Amino acid sequence: VVMAGGLSVGPLRPLGHLLLLLTAVQVLLVHDGRSFLRSLGLVAMVWVVSVASSTHMMVAVYFLISTGIGWWLGIRLHLASLGMAVDDAKGPLPRPGHVLAAVGAALLIATPFFLVMPRLGSPWIAGSSFSRSTGFSPSVDLGKLGRLTESQEVALILRAEDGSEIREAWSRLRGTAFDQVMAGSFLPRRADLVELEASRGVVWLRPDVRTLEGTVEIEIDLLNPRRYLMLPPGTVAVQTNARMALDVYGGVLIGYRREPLRYRLWVGPPRPPHSAPPGSRDTLLPRDHDGVRELALAVAGGFETHEERAVAVERFLQDNYAYALSSGVRIHNTDPVAWFLLEAREGHCEFFAGAMVVMLRHLGVPARMVAGYSGGDLSPDWDELVVREANAHAWVEVWLGADQGWVVFDPTPAVGVPGLGGVSGLERVRWVWQQLELFWDRKMLSFGFGDQIDLVDDLVEALHRISRAVDRTTILFGGAVGLLAVVALALLWKLWRRGLRPWRGGSTRMR
Repeated sequence: VVMAGGLSVGPLRPLGHLLLLLTAVQVLLVHDGRSFLRSLGLVAMVWVVSVASSTHMMVAVYFLISTGIGWWLGIRLHLASLGMAVDDAKGPLPRPGHVLAAVGAALLIATPFFLVMPRLGSPWIAGSSFSRSTGFSPSVDLGKLGRLTESQEVALILRAEDGSEIREAWSRLRGTAFDQVMAGSFLPRRADLVELEASRGVVWLRPDVRTLEGTVEIEIDLLNPRRYLMLPPGTVAVQTNARMALDVYGGVLIGYRREPLRYRLWVGPPRPPHSAPPGSRDTLLPRDHDGVRELALAVAGGFETHEERAVAVERFLQDNYAYALSSGVRIHNTDPVAWFLLEAREGHCEFFAGAMVVMLRHLGVPARMVAGYSGGDLSPDWDELVVREANAHAWVEVWLGADQGWVVFDPTPAVGVPGLGGVSGLERVRWVWQQLELFWDRKMLSFGFGDQIDLVDDLVEALHRISRAVDRTTILFGGAVGLLAVVALALLWKLWRRGLRPWRGGSTRMR
């Protein structure tokens, strides 16, 4: 297991390779129909393991090809062990039909197993690692972010219900804000949550708005929920079957769940998030770093208003620091923000946002880091937006007074801010491929307990519809006919296996 990569990808995938090897060995013993059927169980398990352990649909294709090759070579080796000339064109050769029959039968056997088996989570599938991939996180610890790798895993899919084009403003999706700063760690406040009650199935997020007039209805598939709904600016109301609570930053929390979540929301003109005015935590610092304070005073100390100071710090970071996924931060560094500002002078968006928050707080300006997503890939018709974990982003909200509220600032250089990507020409092929990947992620990898319950509900509903459409007599008659057909097919199969051909003039031939 270790040699097959168990330490980095978890034991399930290397065990799948061992199962594949065992299947190839079992194929050596295939010499009649009975041994063929016995081998199908192993091949079916290869299918189940390949789907359960894959992070991409090409892994399942790899298992399929490997199974076919193993089956083919197994038959050839078995024929060779019997002393048959497998290289002779006139000799007995393995039939491609055997391979197709094995793969097809194994797929049929594996399907019900896949539908009823529980899903395994990390580290059994993805394994664990000391490095981190891009993606939304409900907290930030800059002291443990030496390097980020871009993940192409799909985070969510956004579409307008009326089929209209996706607006650029919708591509900045807000999760929540972090106001607690502790030696480079940014945490949200888990207290003071307000349970959200639905009114006619809709939860209103803005107490000053109680109408959907002038809004656009949007549907979002959140494939990997991480405690927060992702909301575009100007969200007025939300509709979902999950329990929701509102935190003091305007973030909408949901209960822990592993299955994808679909929810609808109504968006009006972009407005600052509806959240509480700043408190003492919005200017609190874990320590007073002389170097950072002096830098903040040199950059924005000469300005009077909060807005002027925020603009000055934002431009200073954008113009004088470089964006890089690899920051090289030392894990045990005492102050990662000071290290970024005074030594490294390069880093990813969380360093830029964290540095701006700390600098403004040194100047007495209420500020907090915000985490969410920015940008994504647009469909050819611009009516659907696919957001990946690589689109995860962090920015800053600054309090500019009761009239303006919390206003968005983004100190990350433009090269580090994920944007919208259109699809045209040859990129349409890439879009089709992405849709296949989405289907794989949603229907295979993300297929969980909730989907299993939905499947049972659909089957029960289908049976109810059938029962309402036909009467009991018709059902009994159809069942009897079906049973007779099965018995007749079984008898014909027995006759064929024994070599009886009653339709050939009544003559029989025994084998």
